[in-house]
Amino acid sequence: MTRVLIAVDGTSSDRIIVNSTHKLFGDDAEYVLINVRRDPMMIAATTVGVGMTAMVPAVDLRSEYGDSDGDTLQSEADLATSTARAAAAAEHLDDAVAVGEIGLEPDAILSAADQYAVDVIVVGDHDRNWFSKMISPSVTEAIKDRADVPVLVIRIPKH
Repeated sequence: MTRVLIAVDGTSSDRIIVNSTHKLFGDDAEYVLINVRRDPMMIAATTVGVGMTAMVPAVDLRSEYGDSDGDTLQSEADLATSTARAAAAAEHLDDAVAVGEIGLEPDAILSAADQYAVDVIVVGDHDRNWFSKMISPSVTEAIKDRADVPVLVIRIPKH
């Protein structure tokens, strides 16, 4: 039986990705849907030169606001799990495993692929302009470059 990991992001493209994957692999496959949310410790951009920016970690203020016990992280993980569960429910994948993770998307997705011993990873891809690519690297490209299993890229049409 094929085990498929589907990365969802909580946008309207989830339906296209999950539906296309379900059509390809059918009801006999086992599905794991994952949604990854960034750690509330924000990443900020700062100017380092003319027309150049760099991503730097911002100050983590969670402990200053009384959240040193991880309540914020748990609520973010719960939201991520709910997003994955909703994407599975929309496609009637009642037996799918819904996973919510906190962290960087490629790392969390690849870790889940190992943890669940999947046969294939499914991700969505859409057009991005050069500026967007410069500020935020492609999650899809990072997964394709580092995955130990095949990666299926579902192209999201322009709206």
